Order: sequence, then C-alpha cells, then structure tokens
Amino acid sequence: MDNSLALEDADLPALGVILNKKAMLELTRQYLLAKGAQVEHWRIAHRTYSPRESCTVSFAVALRDDARAPLQQGWVVGRLYRTREQAETAYNQTRALVQATDTPANFWQTQVVYLDTQRLVLQVFAFDHELPGLVSATNMQSISQRLAAFLPPARLANPLRIEPLRYRPGHRCVLRYDLGPAQHIYGKVFPPANGKQTFQLMQALHASVDRDALLVAEPIAFFPEHSLLVQSAVPGRSLKEILRDAPDPGAAQAEARQVDMRAVLGRVAQALATLHRQAPLLGPTYDPIDDLERIEQEIERIASIAPKLAVALNGICLALRRGPAASSSTRCLTHGDFKPSQVLIGATIGLTDFDRAALSDPARDVGNFLASLRQDRAHLAGSAAAFDALAAAFVQAYRDASGAGVDLGRVNWYETCALLRKSVRAFYSSPRASTAAALADAAQARQTQLGSVELTKWQPV
Repeated sequence: MDNSLALEDADLPALGVILNKKAMLELTRQYLLAKGAQVEHWRIAHRTYSPRESCTVSFAVALRDDARAPLQQGWVVGRLYRTREQAETAYNQTRALVQATDTPANFWQTQVVYLDTQRLVLQVFAFDHELPGLVSATNMQSISQRLAAFLPPARLANPLRIEPLRYRPGHRCVLRYDLGPAQHIYGKVFPPANGKQTFQLMQALHASVDRDALLVAEPIAFFPEHSLLVQSAVPGRSLKEILRDAPDPGAAQAEARQVDMRAVLGRVAQALATLHRQAPLLGPTYDPIDDLERIEQEIERIASIAPKLAVALNGICLALRRGPAASSSTRCLTHGDFKPSQVLIGATIGLTDFDRAALSDPARDVGNFLASLRQDRAHLAGSAAAFDALAAAFVQAYRDASGAGVDLGRVNWYETCALLRKSVRAFYSSPRASTAAALADAAQARQTQLGSVELTKWQPV
C-alpha cells in the first residue's frame, strides 16, 4: 500500500517544526539550555500525533558542561496544541510544578517555556503536567523516605540511584531504583487517579500463580498521591531483545534457528496458559466491540490527513465486524498487551506490565502475541512459510498446555485487530513513515482468513 503524503495540518500549522529534529534542537538551545551546556546526543524518542488536535514529541538528550564531565541523560518534550487555551493550560500547570520544587536546574536556564505564536510548549523531564507525580518519583530524598517504610534499612542504598528507563509523556514513566550492587526495584508513574487497580490486581496475581511455572513482579507499594507503583524485579532477558539480537537466519542457519525459536515459544505458550488457568477472575472487563469502535474513531481522524490509509483501515474494520465471534463462553484474566517485550526468558518465564489486564477471551492474548511476532518476522524465520510454522507451533503449544484449547477463528480475529491497532498507532507515532501502511497490509492479509460468523458483544458472566 502506498502511504506517501505531504503532511499538512491546517489546525496545527507548526507541525513541521515539532517533527523537525534540527529545528527543535535549535529551540531547545535558544530557550531552555543554560550557557555552557553542550548537547552530545539528540534524537527523537517518541511521537504521538493526533490529527487536527495535538502533537507530542519527546527528544532524548545527553548533556555535559565540561569535556571531562560525565554525560547527563534526559528528555525534552515538545507539545503542540490546536488552541492557545490548551497550550496555556499545559504551560501554567507545568510552571506550577517547576515553582513547587527545589530541584537544581543544572543544565537548564528554565524548565518550561511557551512559544505563543506556534502554540508550542517545551518541557524538561521530569516536569510533566499530565504526570505530576513524576517530580517526586525522581527525587532521591523524597522517594528514599517513602521506600523506607516498605523496605528493610539494609536494602536501601545511600544514596539511592534513580534511572529513568522508559518515558511516554502524559502516559507512563518507568524508573529503576538501584538499591545497591545488583539490587534494584522498579517504579511506574501513572496519570493522576490511575495505578491503584493495577497494584491490587498484581497483589492478587502474585499470590495466586505458581512461581515455578510463571514469574510476575511482586508489588511492593503504591503511593496514590503520586500515582506511583513500586514493584520487585523479575529475572530474565526480554524476548524482544533476544529476537532483535539474533542474526538474520540464512540458508545454513534457518533450520537450527527454527528449532531454537520453537522451543522458546513453546515455553512462552506454557507460561501464558498458566496465567490464564491460575490468575484470579478480577479486574475490568474487555469488550472487543468497544475496542473496535475506538479504533474506528481514530481512523476517522486519520482520514483527513491520509485518506488512502484510512480507506484500507476501514475495510479491515468491516471485515472484522463480519468475522468470527470475538467473544467466548470461556473467560479469564488476560494480560491485554502480551508481546515479546513483556516476556522475560530465564530459568522460569517471567511476565511484566499488567496495566491493560482485563477479563476477556484467552484468544485475545494469543492473537496479540502473534501480531507482535509478525512484526519481528525477519528475526524469527527466513520465509513466510517458516514463520507460519513457528506461529502454528506456538498456538499448538498453548492449546496443549491450556487443556481447554482455543478457537483458531477467534485467535485470527484478535491478531487482525491487533495489527489494525498497531497500524493506527504507527501512523500517530510516525505519520510520514511507511510502517503504518506495512502493518495495514499485514492486517489485510490476515483478514482474508476470517470467517463469516457474526461478531457478538461480550456478555460478562
């Protein structure tokens, strides 16, 4: 599919500025950086574009003030808004966070600025008006005092070292708290009034699951005033890293690689079946039709910017609505975002990030995982046929381990829906790139295998 477009948005006239890495670096130097601060690295870390509404871009930056000084890592966030009122609200709320803290500015002359003519707000990490708890969560003294009530004194390092790992402005930030040599725990900052349900679900899950079959993080504490969840580490290496680091399978390696990945994916399937069998029946309920309707609303917004892509995506939505029932008489606690980056490979398979966990059809997790594997196909198998064999082996391993099995038609429905969702998100992240079109092509290929059974609305029992 051709998704080429000259990206123009009449409601966001400065869109070309915020998407321009060089232009944003110049604005950062002009308005934010202190005299003498040197930028060693500058790259786009995350983009979220909502057509005709807003655009948020985070830039990972490495700074130093002396050639011999160590680098300081951080982020600068640009937020572009449709109206001045939206931009001024974001600026004023961020400015209040800055004024309420005594954190040293270090490399910055200021930590938030508003460029009125462009309706553009520039923020320095960790001042995020949509994640106000991030300021305290990254304050060494503040977090040490709070953790002292939950950890024995011997486990608290002095000083505590805080390392931000993943940051999506306005949505989540994952932090690592280093307690000492080879000892660390993790913190996750949510938007206000979020995170408590995830914490409670993790408590019940950690108490229910056989740790010889599946490892999940132990929730240590939740601080509601900061929407901060603190949890233990889960040992193992990310399956995504394993896939990405592996050499591309050539003719001489293909067969051995196929055998290796079949064994790994078999273990992952068994761990997923353990989650579905042993997890408690609690949490919100996931409705696939509601999810599909949300995706359709997003596609409507894309249509004004990328009409060809929107037409293709709408065709997939229609096929999904005609496809096999995405509900089932079987329900369980599903992970909701089951993909290689959430799976840790070690002596026992580990699973992280239960933010989207919900009661649903187990086929949801199986289909989501296959959709993510399809993105990494080049690292898994040397041909489409080889990949299909691996995918089939994963599904069969899950069916064998679960005992109750899983309907292949519903698995394919969820895989197609996941690829559709990934295409929409890819457009929001990189509207000029070809990734969204490639994922739409993959979803179209899967939709041809959908049946003709009517989709039924999920009915909680």
